[in-house]
Amino acid sequence: SSTVYGSVASMILLIGSFLAISPIDITRRLSGDADHAHEATLRSRASEKREWELPEWANQMWCNPPDLPGLSYGTCDSSVPLNIISFEGGLTSTLKHILLGAIKSIEDNRCFLIDGIEVLDPNLDAEKTDKERMVLQRYFEPMGLSLQHPIVRKALIENHTHLLTPEEINMSNSSKRLFGSTHHVPGITVGTVDGHFLKKITLRRLWRPLSHVRMHVCETLEKKHQLADDFISLSIGQGGTQEFDLEKFVAKAEEAISYHFGGSAPKIFVATDDCANIDALRLVRPKWEIMSECDPKNMIDNNALVDVDHWTSRQMDTHLYKFLIELYASAISKVHIVDSVSNVAWWCYFLRQNKHSFHILDDESDVDLW
Repeated sequence: SSTVYGSVASMILLIGSFLAISPIDITRRLSGDADHAHEATLRSRASEKREWELPEWANQMWCNPPDLPGLSYGTCDSSVPLNIISFEGGLTSTLKHILLGAIKSIEDNRCFLIDGIEVLDPNLDAEKTDKERMVLQRYFEPMGLSLQHPIVRKALIENHTHLLTPEEINMSNSSKRLFGSTHHVPGITVGTVDGHFLKKITLRRLWRPLSHVRMHVCETLEKKHQLADDFISLSIGQGGTQEFDLEKFVAKAEEAISYHFGGSAPKIFVATDDCANIDALRLVRPKWEIMSECDPKNMIDNNALVDVDHWTSRQMDTHLYKFLIELYASAISKVHIVDSVSNVAWWCYFLRQNKHSFHILDDESDVDLW
């Protein structure tokens, strides 16, 4: 869609938004978050920072403690129905729904709970929801109000709730926060900003892996894969995408090697749910140094979050850490190449520093993803 790239004016607005407001400025100016307690937390987190032997984007954004405050969840209007943002399919599908649902809730000044729809019906089996909830609690800082929060308990008892579905969000382009659209959401950022900038800032304030999780992920990239220098990342067949097109991947990677690396192939990190893709790539390019977390012994056949009730704790850790390591690698690489539109591609895009080094092998002029 032509709306993907927007007008020249929208591009100027987006660039201005990123350049005019530094992370520290945003932190100080965010409504309701610039208090002394938060500044003390930031100072404490600053002391935990270190220089990772990874590309600079890792040091700036994802491997060190967050430099922006988390979102404020308890200052909402409890007199209106509580939004229930439910688990939806795969993990990135759920994360995308959480991100857009959180933005809409905060824009409407509505309290929200991220949980399974079972909380709305005591007759439904809650065991699966408990496992799904555990995924968020085990790996991420709290997102939304807790199930035990007084606002939540009161809303559930009084049936004063609203199930916020992906279908409802997708009914409106405004709710999807497309590139070139503008939004004013005081609870998230300052002033009127582009839809992409709003999603990037919300992601940084909402999606925050726990400290020990973040450290494990970054240490794996640093020590196991030794990604100290700029590298290329490929996302092959993730998120239920089409069959792997080997020739297209090789051609696009070689184009990036020529343009960004002077013709000398860097390390290439491959994120994939099918380890056979690694073997196929190594067969046609044996001289490439290909890195991956893919291990046939540890792969889970079904990656949907709604099937997490079948996983053991070991399977959960294996799957989630692989998923996060691949996301981080995709976020910090110099060039990222994906085969087609998917929720994984969507999430990686908003983790990255800019769009210009993000390539989709599908016809990018026809992609209406962002």
